[in-house]
Amino acid sequence: MIRSLLVAALLVVGVLAAPAAAQYEPGPTVSLAPTTAVAGATVVLAGQQCLASSPVTIAAPGMEAQTTTAGPDGSWTSSVVVPAGTSGTWSLTVTCGDAVLVASVQVGAVDSSAPQAAPLPVTGSQTVPFAAVGAGLVAGGLLLVLLVQRRADRA
Repeated sequence: MIRSLLVAALLVVGVLAAPAAAQYEPGPTVSLAPTTAVAGATVVLAGQQCLASSPVTIAAPGMEAQTTTAGPDGSWTSSVVVPAGTSGTWSLTVTCGDAVLVASVQVGAVDSSAPQAAPLPVTGSQTVPFAAVGAGLVAGGLLLVLLVQRRADRA
């Protein structure tokens, strides 16, 4: 009885899960790095799930549209330069087949008054002197053990 209920439950789950899995089709994606930049900086865009060998167009205010081609696996990479005079949110529109994707970069001015990062402090210590002292103590202890055993053997 229990076995037949389990088999029936598995059949119901299998019948309902198959159409749900078949409905999910991941669409094209785009990512960029860095997400914050200054005018004149290079931003690298990368995408996936485009149609194999299809054209990918990148457009944004202040720059000419660029076209690249997706690889056989649907992935692509391109780089753009943030135009001079750009500030705030700079949105790039990527067209991949019928999909239109948007990626944004926060563009700020170069702040020359910002404090420079201090070098990292040195932590830890040199272990060579401690290892040498430890090895010397072990050797001295072994020497004392040998001397004590010789005296005990003579007596």
